[in-house]
Amino acid sequence: MTSRRMVDRWEDDSKSFLRYNLKKRMLPSLYGGIVGDLLGVPVEFKKRGTFTINDIRGYGTYNQPPGTWSDDTSLTLCLIENLIEKGDSAELMQKFVQYMESCYWTPHHEMFDIGKTTSEAITKFRNGSPAPECGGNAMFDNGNGALMRIAPVAFILFNNFNFIEKIQTIKKYTEVTHSHPRSVVGSIIYVEFLLRLYYNNSPEVSKRK
Repeated sequence: MTSRRMVDRWEDDSKSFLRYNLKKRMLPSLYGGIVGDLLGVPVEFKKRGTFTINDIRGYGTYNQPPGTWSDDTSLTLCLIENLIEKGDSAELMQKFVQYMESCYWTPHHEMFDIGKTTSEAITKFRNGSPAPECGGNAMFDNGNGALMRIAPVAFILFNNFNFIEKIQTIKKYTEVTHSHPRSVVGSIIYVEFLLRLYYNNSPEVSKRK
């Protein structure tokens, strides 16, 4: 039996170490986003300063039970699944259609909320528009509907140091629902900030880089 070369073992160990470290950063990001979402669902649209959140609550704005997440998490889970499957933009939009029409990735088999711009983009796709052309680009289409689901893209860009390629990837996953330049730039800034956090920078340092 021929033993493996030391360089091969080193490369395998390096890949395992990278996967381990990526997992340590990935899971808290996902769990943090989901927990933040379900904490906010009962008070969505309430005026700042009129409420306090110190525990998981239910009902409120949407009359949903405690622990219910919103479209923010459901569409994030769609994106994660799409990235794992190495799907394209059209396949991602098909998952969004399933969310809107069949309550895909919802906590209680009920879709109780979806953003206007996102809904319009999904409807365009369902009616035959190509996925990259579905996102609204008018002033009032600008919003955070793509930003709230974009975090998982950082995981596939973790080892990519080509800024142009990163921008193109982030733009691709943003413009399917939000193609206004401000929405795209917002996604780029957010993913770049996450990447700097994953490189063990503090939030203060990450904002300056």
